[in-house]
Amino acid sequence: MVKRFNNPLLRRIFFLRYLPLALFAGVKLVLLEANKCEVSIPFKWMTKNPFKSMYFAAQSMAAEFSTAVLLVNQIEKSGANLALIIVSMKADFLERATEKVLFKCHVDHTLELAVTKAIDTGEPVTVELSSKGVDINGNHVAQFWFTWSLKLRS
Repeated sequence: MVKRFNNPLLRRIFFLRYLPLALFAGVKLVLLEANKCEVSIPFKWMTKNPFKSMYFAAQSMAAEFSTAVLLVNQIEKSGANLALIIVSMKADFLERATEKVLFKCHVDHTLELAVTKAIDTGEPVTVELSSKGVDINGNHVAQFWFTWSLKLRS
């Protein structure tokens, strides 16, 4: 597992250095396993829009992080030097998010295959990961799909 994400102090330092907005917004890594990641984001003044629901960009940030952690974990496990970037994002907002939201990303062997293919071919490979947003009452509030591009650095 990615050490900097499992250790709370290292995770805060990482957020402060690379993702300060996530730190200040209250994004928290709730669960990290080999094939699943759960990230929460609170409903507070910093994540709220004028319509008294959670701002879509705050939800996007937490959802993206839930997919990125799994991808970074797989890349570090491979030992390869891969560059990654989001090339596409799609979102469905199903209900107003007016409570804390938990974004859940579950992956299968597809992620491992994509990383292996990028390493073996040296060509860019895309992989789509999804994240489901559920509020504390169990309501499915949002669904995100991120298409990541992986490329072996020269």
